[in-house]
Amino acid sequence: MISVSTLPPHIHKAVAPFNPNNDKYDVFPAKVNVGGKSYYAFVFKGNAERLIVEEDGTVPKLTEVIKPALIAPSYNTICGNIGKTGTRWVNTYKTGAFKRLQKALMYMKDKYLAKLDSVTIKSVDSFIHMIDEMNYYQNQLTNVVKSAISFADGTNKKELVTEEDYYTLRNYNVIMVRSAVNQNNIQLEAERDRVQAIQGLSAAIPLFNIKDWLILAYIRHHHKGFLSKTHYPQEAKEMEDLKRMVEVDKPLEQDDEADTILKKYRNPK
Repeated sequence: MISVSTLPPHIHKAVAPFNPNNDKYDVFPAKVNVGGKSYYAFVFKGNAERLIVEEDGTVPKLTEVIKPALIAPSYNTICGNIGKTGTRWVNTYKTGAFKRLQKALMYMKDKYLAKLDSVTIKSVDSFIHMIDEMNYYQNQLTNVVKSAISFADGTNKKELVTEEDYYTLRNYNVIMVRSAVNQNNIQLEAERDRVQAIQGLSAAIPLFNIKDWLILAYIRHHHKGFLSKTHYPQEAKEMEDLKRMVEVDKPLEQDDEADTILKKYRNPK
């Protein structure tokens, strides 16, 4: 992995004229290779301005290096998104908990089937199906985050990121976000059924059956933790925003943040 301390002297020398205030800076942990040329990408601490330098120490005009100038910060942002948000999503739900919840619902349905009306039965089935779907996307989410982290570690170790590497990592990120969006859409769509299932089961349990009331409390506890427009309106809105974001797959240069990123560069315009 490239660091400031491992940079060749001629690269430090190339940066100096573009750093009149002697700002401290960090370097992207791998060279960015586009069109057969490799570049070092820098970000200056404090003002977050940037500089991109060719491997031989040439500081090119920004118009000549649009792609590598965008790839480095975008790649870094995706790594952070996968490492922080993706890992948090992976740890939000556990497949073991899904299995226990599903088992509890099936137990209640089987035991009180004769007492349940058709609406409740359908709602319980929907609740169970929701868990199946969530489990599928949770596994997908776990696998893609693991693969993405391994891939990013690999590019750091070889100290080289190509344009193809960027799109590979971006694809991992898209799959990750879509998995989370799908998982949360399922929760929102099943919210009414979850409520109806709990209400119907509650009406069927005898007053003094402590065991089954505890099982229902366990089901209700999980229900309250699932995404809901009622209980988590802000989170539900954020998921809608994420959904719109991944539905539009723009080229790197057309990304909404591209102009903002490019304005930060100290390279000659």
